Amino acid sequence: MSISDAAESTAGREALSTRTLRVCADPNNLPYSNDQGEGFENKIAELLSAELGLPIQYTWFPQSFGFIRKTLKLRRCDLVIGIATTSELVQNTNPYYHSVYSMVFREDSGIDSNGLKLDKIKEKKFGVVAGTPPASLLAKYGLMRQVKPYLLVVDTRRFKPAKEAVADVLNGETDVAMVWGPLAGYYVQQFNRDSSSPRLVMAPMVHEDDSIRLDFTISMAVRKREYVWKHKINRALAKLQPDVDQILGEYGVPLVDKAIE
Repeated sequence: MSISDAAESTAGREALSTRTLRVCADPNNLPYSNDQGEGFENKIAELLSAELGLPIQYTWFPQSFGFIRKTLKLRRCDLVIGIATTSELVQNTNPYYHSVYSMVFREDSGIDSNGLKLDKIKEKKFGVVAGTPPASLLAKYGLMRQVKPYLLVVDTRRFKPAKEAVADVLNGETDVAMVWGPLAGYYVQQFNRDSSSPRLVMAPMVHEDDSIRLDFTISMAVRKREYVWKHKINRALAKLQPDVDQILGEYGVPLVDKAIE
């Protein structure tokens, strides 16, 4: 047994259950997760499960206000698969992907996706989820009168703001949707499966105003002060990163390093 393994054994994984990989997730929040195991966070959890030799045990809870407080902090689980690395509510693992807000528009719109910047499409009508960074960008450009807003915090069992924003581009209600990259990529894939509808294009917003951050890294979340558990997850993630990248690619997640190549 290695020194690190011995330390983990004596620490008892900080009083956590060692029989299962206990994950808290939303049961109806694709592309991230659902209770059918169809989200990319479900697939990544499966990779971790195999690597750690622990069967997954889910605690399902809607991803809304109080999610962390009512799940991870109450010890109803030991891991949340996706959270912004900057979150101060938890102890973050090392980041395992880096994505960016993206524009979605119709292929027949005449918009050129090569080197696309907001100042080239000022006359368009935009769909934006309220309170997200693209809203700040549009406000800086004085374009809020051309914005159709969508709610940020919703009951995921009833509302899908990013899906609505992309659907409105498809039906001509707006010209451009600006949504978080994993959502943009997923819904573009979903809507483009219908060959009878206009095709949608996604353009990662990697060349915009540097004063407003549009790219973020995503980590997993564990409880504060559970350092041994965090390091164990970090080692597993480092080993699994190529497989994680493949899953993200299959779901259309725009990754910053690839978007700027």
